[in-house]
Amino acid sequence: MNKISKKPYNKLNAFSLLEIVFGILLIAIISSVVVSKFGSFMQTSKLSSIKSDIALIQSSIISKANMLSMQGLDMLVSLELSNNNNNSNQNSTNLFSAILNIPFDDGPNHAKWSKIDDKTYSVEYKNTKVEFVYDKDKLIFECSESDDICKEMK
Repeated sequence: MNKISKKPYNKLNAFSLLEIVFGILLIAIISSVVVSKFGSFMQTSKLSSIKSDIALIQSSIISKANMLSMQGLDMLVSLELSNNNNNSNQNSTNLFSAILNIPFDDGPNHAKWSKIDDKTYSVEYKNTKVEFVYDKDKLIFECSESDDICKEMK
C-alpha cells in the first residue's frame, strides 16, 4: 500500500480581526477607568494641599502674634512684610511673608494663592476662586463664604 502522507494545514500565526478589536476595546476601557481615577486623585491632592496651607497660615498667625505679644510689640496687622517700592505685582509672590519663614510663591508645590487686599486672599479650587479673610482682632484666617467649597476646606 502506498501511503499518502497528508501534511497538516499550515495556518498562519496571526491574530484575527475580532481578536484585535477585542484587545483595543479592552485597552480603551481600562484606560478610561485609570484616567477618571487619576483626575479624582488630583482633586483630592489639591484639596489636601489647600487644607495644609490654611492650617499652616492659621498656626503661623497665632505663633507670630504670641511672639510679638511676649516682646511687647504691636499686634500682627498684615500678613506680608511692607514693600518699599509698592509694586502692584505682589499679588502672587512672597505671600504671607510676615508670618512664614518661607513665603508662598508661584511654585508648583503650592496652591494658587493671590492677594486681593490687605486682609483678603483667594485660592483657586475647582475652577473657582475661594476668598479667605484675615481678621487681625480675632487672629483668624477663614473662608469668607459659607458655601459647600468652604465646608470642604475645613
